[in-house]
Amino acid sequence: MAIALLGPANRKHSTRQQLRFGRDKGSLSVEIGRKNAGTWFDWATDDGGDMFQLIQHVRGCDFTEARRIAAELTGTAASSSQYAPRSRLIRADETARVDLGTTKYGGMIWSQSVDPRNTIVETYLRRDRHLEITDDIARAVIRYHPPFYCCGRTAAAMVALFRDLKTNEPCGVERDVPR
Repeated sequence: MAIALLGPANRKHSTRQQLRFGRDKGSLSVEIGRKNAGTWFDWATDDGGDMFQLIQHVRGCDFTEARRIAAELTGTAASSSQYAPRSRLIRADETARVDLGTTKYGGMIWSQSVDPRNTIVETYLRRDRHLEITDDIARAVIRYHPPFYCCGRTAAAMVALFRDLKTNEPCGVERDVPR
């Protein structure tokens, strides 16, 4: 996707974990390794995100157009779902390595979060993703967490619940700081 949008990677500064684009050391990086695969960061503009946001960044379009472009570039039909995946999928062989401390922490973050309506989460989803939060999504799938300290900074977050496909039991959360 990144190569289709940005052209050839800067071979001199790319690694097995990261493709770099641009002159010198490559101001835009795309993660391709196991950690954060499919995310990007533009060091020149201090922007980053998922592949849909990369398309928006490069082409200057909204999410709906980015989804159409992604379908065109990958040769797949645009999904009829109104929700775009933002996190990497967890492979089946990784589930055996779940850290119980991390799972407990994720459960704590979920239990401390609240209805996302009338928060920055709703504003972000409406403005940037053109999505409305319905009653069944609010509280059960997406929530708002007030500012807390995580990963070296304090910020409010959108929290999404992951469920086990076989048991439907909660098995993790994904937090994202809406801009």
